[in-house]
Amino acid sequence: MNKAVLLQSAWTDQIRSRLEPAYDLIAAHWHASCDSTVAYDFSSLASLKPLNDLDTAIPNLDRYLSQIALRTSTASTSDFTPTSVYPAFSSKELPIIVADTSEQTFFRLAAMEKWTEEHLESWIEQRYQDATVCEQLRSLVASYYAVASVQYTHLPLKLSIM
Repeated sequence: MNKAVLLQSAWTDQIRSRLEPAYDLIAAHWHASCDSTVAYDFSSLASLKPLNDLDTAIPNLDRYLSQIALRTSTASTSDFTPTSVYPAFSSKELPIIVADTSEQTFFRLAAMEKWTEEHLESWIEQRYQDATVCEQLRSLVASYYAVASVQYTHLPLKLSIM
């Protein structure tokens, strides 16, 4: 069955109609919790009686709780420069995966997986009369497997997805 037909089925509309409001609710709560202008009300903590309710003494709790209200938000900057660059493969060319020992290998594998998800179908459609397409794909899968099976050895989820 065609992917487009599957994604337009009635059952996907039912799922979407339930997931979208849940997503919107979660996103609203997340944005509210990340909003630095929100003033939290800790007054309800004043009525807590930890000495009566806990078996352990927490002598610094009052001092800690009183300091929360005095905290201020500060903007921080960073001069971070990434040591690795995420590769981008052209949608018109089949990616090339080469084995090496650098941490770049994970990025190349992820970029190849993304390329496959986003461009493989159109790449095949553009070359459906090319007699070498199957061999090119076989070579890509073989090189991907050779590199990914080594890199994902200790990552069972990735190994399973692979």
